[in-house]
Amino acid sequence: MWKKVSLVVSGVLLCGGLALGQTSLEQMVKEGEASWVLGTWKGTTENGTEITLLTRWDLKRQIIVLRGTVGEYQFLGITSVNPLSGQVEYTGFDSRGGRSKGSWDSDGQNLILTMEGTSPNGETHKVAFVFVKKERNKMDVELHEVDQWGYPVYPARGKVTLTKQKRTPRAQGKKARGARR
Repeated sequence: MWKKVSLVVSGVLLCGGLALGQTSLEQMVKEGEASWVLGTWKGTTENGTEITLLTRWDLKRQIIVLRGTVGEYQFLGITSVNPLSGQVEYTGFDSRGGRSKGSWDSDGQNLILTMEGTSPNGETHKVAFVFVKKERNKMDVELHEVDQWGYPVYPARGKVTLTKQKRTPRAQGKKARGARR
């Protein structure tokens, strides 16, 4: 009996120690100097389709929500740290009923989201999005095929340049709501 109790207590202490020692998503973003991607971004494709991308913290900086539109198409993704593996993982959904899973990485300069998606009819596809920081307030988002080892294939199949939008101060919104009273 004592052996079982000791084993359970040891397991709880070990798991607690792992949870306390694990690097948070916020720490990873900070150490990877990746916070530049947070914010609201807008751009236009070569054929004139508008693109919006919003990346923001949520749940006390435990996840990053990525929400966007490409014309009428909409998508929503959640990025978090897998507590078992410590990997930065992505789960996404889209307005056509598709679902995707993936992971984030960096090549030292760019952020790379590699994912596999499944459409409602069961078709699967693997792609990589490479987020390239450009001059101030600009980034390129490149669409790549993925090779057999899971790495982006160069050159990119497509690219769009997005411009970061200026933040609207929260104080203005509070004043406006307060003025209505």
